[in-house]
This record gives sequence, C-alpha cells and structure tokens, in this order.
Amino acid sequence: MTKVWCPCVECVHNDKNRCKAKELKFKYRNMATVNEGRVDMWVCDQYLMDEQSKEIMSQLQDLMKEKGF
Repeated sequence: MTKVWCPCVECVHNDKNRCKAKELKFKYRNMATVNEGRVDMWVCDQYLMDEQSKEIMSQLQDLMKEKGF
C-alpha cells in the first residue's frame, strides 16, 4: 500500500504521521482563499478524531463559554 503522510496528529488512523487506515478515501474540494481566489484540494474522508482530542476540544469549548466567547 502507498504510504501517505498525514499532518492530522489527532486522527485515530495517524501513526507517527503516516496514515494507517485500511482504505484511503478522498473528497475533492474547491475552497475560497483569503484574497478572493480559489484553491483545489483533496480532503481525507477517513478522518476520525481520537478520544483524547475529543475530550480536549470539549474542555476548550466549556472554557470558551465560561469566558464569554
């Protein structure tokens, strides 16, 4: 299988910045940029956030609500 380097360290499939998912699936995106341009990209469809990252996000959201953001 082809080795895919992944920057999403919070994904359950990420092992030392290499994707370990059994199957690679990507979706095509054409997104707007800051200066009214467009950029084409492929986005991973297998991304799943691990439990530790979910807990951290939950705590951050609670803190933001508490501080009034």
